[in-house]
Amino acid sequence: MEQHLVAALERTLSPDASIRTQAETGLLQAHADASCGLALCHIVLNTQAPLPLRQSAAVSLRKWIRERWSPLAETFIGFPPEGHPVQSENKGGVRQALLQILALPGQGERKLRVAAAACLSLVCSSDWPDEFPELLPSVHQMLQPTDIVSPEDRDRVHGALAFLSEFWSSEMDERQILGGAKDMLPTIEALLADTQAYPASLRCRCVLIFRQLLSSLFMVREVYPEASKQIANDVLPRWTHALQGMSGIDMLAAKLGSADLSAEEKHGEVCLVNEIWRTLKIASHFRPQLKAKIPELLTSAIHLLRQLEDPFSAYYLDTDAEPPFAVAEGDSDIETTLPNLLCSVIDFIAEASRGDRGRAIFVSGSDQPSDAMSALVTVLVSYARITSEEEEDWTSDANAFVAASEKDAIEYGLRVAAADLCQDLLEAYPKAASRSLGAAVTSSTNSGKGWKSVEAALAVLGGVAEEVTELVRSDSRLTSDGLDLQDIFQRAVSPSVQGQVPALLTGRAYIFASQFAATLPAELAEQFVEASVQALEAETLGGEEETLIVKLSAVRCIKNFYRQLSSALLSPFTGRIIARLGPLLMQANGDTLILILETIQCIVGEQEGGEASVHDIATETYAQIASAVLTIWKNNVKDFILLSVVSDLLESLASQKAPRAASAVLNASQPLLVSALQTAMQPVSDEDADLLEPAVTLIDHLLMGASAATLQETGSVSHFVGPLCSAVQGTEDRDVLQSGISALTLLVRKSPAEVVAWRANDGSAGNTAIDHFTAIISRVLLLEEESAGLKVGDLIVVLLRKVPQEMLPILPGLLDGMVRRLSKVKTASFAQSLIVPFAFLMKDQCQVVVQLLKGINVAVEDEEGNSQGQATGLAVLGKKWMDNAETLQGYWAQKTSTIALAKLLETSDESLATISVKGDLIPDTSNTIRTRSRAKLNPHRYTSIPLSAKILKILIAEYDTAGDGPPSRLLPGGLTQDDEDLEEEDGDDDWDDDEPETGKKHITEDRFLSSLLNADMDDLNALAAQGDADLGLDDDAEGGLETDEVWQMDLKVRLV
Repeated sequence: MEQHLVAALERTLSPDASIRTQAETGLLQAHADASCGLALCHIVLNTQAPLPLRQSAAVSLRKWIRERWSPLAETFIGFPPEGHPVQSENKGGVRQALLQILALPGQGERKLRVAAAACLSLVCSSDWPDEFPELLPSVHQMLQPTDIVSPEDRDRVHGALAFLSEFWSSEMDERQILGGAKDMLPTIEALLADTQAYPASLRCRCVLIFRQLLSSLFMVREVYPEASKQIANDVLPRWTHALQGMSGIDMLAAKLGSADLSAEEKHGEVCLVNEIWRTLKIASHFRPQLKAKIPELLTSAIHLLRQLEDPFSAYYLDTDAEPPFAVAEGDSDIETTLPNLLCSVIDFIAEASRGDRGRAIFVSGSDQPSDAMSALVTVLVSYARITSEEEEDWTSDANAFVAASEKDAIEYGLRVAAADLCQDLLEAYPKAASRSLGAAVTSSTNSGKGWKSVEAALAVLGGVAEEVTELVRSDSRLTSDGLDLQDIFQRAVSPSVQGQVPALLTGRAYIFASQFAATLPAELAEQFVEASVQALEAETLGGEEETLIVKLSAVRCIKNFYRQLSSALLSPFTGRIIARLGPLLMQANGDTLILILETIQCIVGEQEGGEASVHDIATETYAQIASAVLTIWKNNVKDFILLSVVSDLLESLASQKAPRAASAVLNASQPLLVSALQTAMQPVSDEDADLLEPAVTLIDHLLMGASAATLQETGSVSHFVGPLCSAVQGTEDRDVLQSGISALTLLVRKSPAEVVAWRANDGSAGNTAIDHFTAIISRVLLLEEESAGLKVGDLIVVLLRKVPQEMLPILPGLLDGMVRRLSKVKTASFAQSLIVPFAFLMKDQCQVVVQLLKGINVAVEDEEGNSQGQATGLAVLGKKWMDNAETLQGYWAQKTSTIALAKLLETSDESLATISVKGDLIPDTSNTIRTRSRAKLNPHRYTSIPLSAKILKILIAEYDTAGDGPPSRLLPGGLTQDDEDLEEEDGDDDWDDDEPETGKKHITEDRFLSSLLNADMDDLNALAAQGDADLGLDDDAEGGLETDEVWQMDLKVRLV
């Protein structure tokens, strides 16, 4: 077996992929032998074998244990044929061999010891303590000190500690951890204290294990309060004292600069100190035991940050800087770098001073910063400087620079940790921290230390721009006390934009200016807009990437200016900006592409104070932008973030009020989107098929933005109805169905006459738009996935309102299909989609609809699918309506439902008294916690009351809460928040454009609904001949909700 495994393992190291694949297949086959595990252990223990071969055997051994050892493992496979695990008699040899591997001597065996620790931890998850009681005594024995500690002793201790850190964190439960603390901690503490016998890298593992204990204690402190408190009281003061003595404040900086220490020794010292501060952060959660130590530890932490400032600068900031050490292999759980250590110290300060805990340290007198606060903020700004590695990455990749500057997308690191702590200090001690920050920024911009200090100061201050702006507004004295933004702009920001400085500093200056745009005087703001535009217009600003960095920073500056400044100030620059963003758009990718697209949307979109001034933009420019963004989208079709941004931009472009701008956008967009849709429906590759859902989404947004006049002018109905109907009818994809039905609904709402006139080109029967819509509705009602039909109710209501004469022949069958589907609905959202059309019809023709529903018999089922016999359509609708009436979403839908219920009650139909629905909830008197399983076995129970009584209760409740009219309009564009929610959540904007139903229109609707009761329906032709005007098809499709009868109705008066 061993020889076979050695041969297979050797082949897995081959550079030939086919040989490796065959060897891995052979290994998997060998794993099916129960003796494989012990054979792999022997290979690992064979010190004469090549080290790569042994490491490969260790990896294979871990896989074998995961899949064969115990059925408790998630990845368990077992042995054929029954899939049984390793038998007990075969386990002992493997366990003992793993203990031997833990003690393998030699620096080169480090990876093997760590691998054995992981394997042994997996074994113990099922075997310890019952089958493997000797485990901890054996490990404890490996930790015992000897009179003279040899390298072999250190390696044995390393293996034991590696196992304990793995085991203690994953396999021991709370009680075992509490018990193990008493048995193991004294020995581990002794190892930590023996600085002469054991290197820092080894003692670091002792601290790691203690940190894991503290984390476990903190998590179980409420479950085992007394035991946790006892251990914390016993060990925490002693360990805290020991850790504080090793925290690096005396010797670490000197050791890093020492020529007498090897790189490995320096790395060990940094790892040890890093682990200590990570542990002290956890310890700070134990307030009773550590409260007295917090001030001293905070002082030590600040002192250490100041001490390490010079080593950090030497190793990470200079152009030719190199880290003082390389990361050791095999110890990934403790390895670290100097910046990571600094992050740990900063994180400790943030946790230990959280809230108001550090006031005694950071504040003196009347909200004045203490020396500790001033020193801390100054050193934080220093640590925010760009490292040589970051400089190299960003200057060679502008996209990386953009990503690093995005507040929501920044990867955590030293620069971010420093800025976050400054923000925490500002929130906890606003006046003291702002004064310290102002002084630190002034010092950095005057220090003459180079551009990195200036850039760091602007980055940190810009990161807390919102907090600082609010502080300056609330207390103008801060300006004279040191945080003078005007002075910072004059001394640091303007020179960085106008002078010959590195691109990263120029970029930071633009970003900083935009972060404080709201505080800039109009004259200064205009200067920065002009400078930003000039940067966009410049042919070159250095190298290619440097030019791109400055231009993209100027774009971000412009984007924020458009969000915060008045359009009057920005309008003179609009044409120049748009003209330059086009070329940039075609160069960009990733984050830079998103930035440019969002900036274009800010420029062409509506601003808070009114419309953007976009009249200087040529009409063809709008068309070019639309074509460009759609081309970019098609080349990045799987980028859903890009899709979201392009969708919003396309909607904004289509809604432009500038003359012929919207028409130009639609004329440019429609052929591209139709082509993409047709390609997706007849795909020749997976990439083609991927176009379907996003193409339909983009069409939906384009139609959402465009006005009725624009759609009619550009022939949108002829472009889109056919492809959209084909797409919706040919898929079961939820997103395609929702977006497609939404797009068709918009076409009906905005261009009803064109929809009615549309015919398919195939010349077949049933080729009208209404025929296709009917087929779509029928198909959606048959789908099991209810989320696919959330938009179908909107389509039905819009069809009933906009083209009622076309719906007349199919209405009985449509209502029949809707009520049958409603009987099986499980989700409230889909129920609402089907209930609202009934409510809309019953609002004016309740008696007609009731008679139709009473003539429909529906087979009903309970929640488990068991047959409950037959029920009338009215009974099905009544039950579902009562279940959902009080939770309908949207102002219009709620009022329509209430009015329809009032009309239903007014009919006094005898069925209302015989249909039983849910009444009040019957209280649960069992006094037991209602878990999910109990709720499933014992669902809520309700009283049973007549439908008429339930309707009356709902109407009384609605009367008590009803207002005297529509919501007041407070938001930009004439909408309240309720209106926005209405449009976003319910699609009620699809029917927000009808005039009050008076006079001839009422008569018309009366006739077409009443005619449903005529068997021969002889008057259909006469009804249809009355013309579009009688049916409201010439209504302004862009009319607001203020023209809607339901929206304007005083509900209290109506209910009375």
